Amino acid sequence: MTGTEPVDYNTFFGYAGVKIKNENEGTSVPYLGVASRKVEGRMFISAVSRNSAAWTSGLNVNDQLISINGVPVEAAIERMPELTSKKVGDVVVIKVGRDGKLMDFNVTLKANPSIKLVAEIDQNATPVQKAVLKRWAGV
Repeated sequence: MTGTEPVDYNTFFGYAGVKIKNENEGTSVPYLGVASRKVEGRMFISAVSRNSAAWTSGLNVNDQLISINGVPVEAAIERMPELTSKKVGDVVVIKVGRDGKLMDFNVTLKANPSIKLVAEIDQNATPVQKAVLKRWAGV
């Protein structure tokens, strides 16, 4: 299999009698899509996830984080109540320093796209599926 299509985990693991579940499926957790780092007492964006709220709003790596909704950024942005208490679709105003200028960005929070896969052995697996699992596990 090649390409960029999502993997159908249940099909492939199903050959071995293993069920896969995405524990984040159906949840709506707000997500800005940045990582931050502190340098000499100032907070900077160290990564921006593709197609995240930050990405589509124009935030960039190395932007200095000044404030969120007027609250100064002094610690990791990912843990600030100004973000963690919001809902998907809420707009936050993020002030950054870029190239010596202060800039405000209205950022509409998106849902967190991350997946959390959990595997479970199917108690009703067929003998063939059990044999495949045994072979995969190397026992």
